[in-house]
Amino acid sequence: MPPVKTLPGMPALPKLADYAEKYRDIFTFERSDSGVLLVKWHENGDTAPWTLVMHRSIPEMLKEAGRDVENEVFILGGTGDDFFRHQKIPPLPLNTDIAALTGFTNQPAQEEICNDPDSLFWLSYEHIYYDGCRMVESIVNDIEVPTIGVLNGSGIHTEIALLCDITLMAEEATIADPHMNLNWAAGDGIQVAFRMAMGYKRSNYALLTGQEIDAQTALDWGMVNEVLPRDKIYARARELGESFATRNRILRRVNTQILRGPLKKMVQEVRGSLGSEMFATMAAHNQHFGKWPGKESKN
Repeated sequence: MPPVKTLPGMPALPKLADYAEKYRDIFTFERSDSGVLLVKWHENGDTAPWTLVMHRSIPEMLKEAGRDVENEVFILGGTGDDFFRHQKIPPLPLNTDIAALTGFTNQPAQEEICNDPDSLFWLSYEHIYYDGCRMVESIVNDIEVPTIGVLNGSGIHTEIALLCDITLMAEEATIADPHMNLNWAAGDGIQVAFRMAMGYKRSNYALLTGQEIDAQTALDWGMVNEVLPRDKIYARARELGESFATRNRILRRVNTQILRGPLKKMVQEVRGSLGSEMFATMAAHNQHFGKWPGKESKN
């Protein structure tokens, strides 16, 4: 890949070696000589759980990698058999003896803070609203090059792959939104991804019922572009990425932004819809508050 030309004296841009080291415990990075970057989230080399750390790390990583001019195509997906761990949502009623956010922590210090009622409101803004809005926006706005989302298995937050320019799905995977089964409203961007990918009526039905969509149905409805065996899905993503990388650099980047134009407008609703989701969750039931014996919230 020839070096990207730029004027002398310009500010330094992110380098793969730097952010790969920074995020090594959360993502793996592989980049081909032609600039096709493959990023997979993981935990100790296997399927990663969905955590508040992941929620913050995805937009932060995308912003850095998106500013690296040596990346010409971006592939994003999970490690192992699932997109994220805990792909099956537990049945209602939910256990309200603990605060909801503790289910997304992977560090004892985080769990203690999430179980403190006096932390509820700043946590809700910093780690749900702020990180949630930025995650959806970063997928669409922070990557200038073609993106390929890989649904290597089942799991929550499938909007990450569905919002990419191209989406591949493993034939063993399913897509399902858990919000209604969790007694939450669906406003974190999944509604944008579903509506864009399968249309208004199908999206409404899936989001209201928690419908589980298999790979063939997702392909038939236009949610994904190709369905492949799990063990071949990343090879196909790389193959597509390498073909995109052969095109003129400027043309490829500009064309990507033209094609992504409608989606850029659609994701603007998430700033309002995620706020509505959070209001509805707090107003409708007390799961976010949990029960703290002997301690009353000051909020």
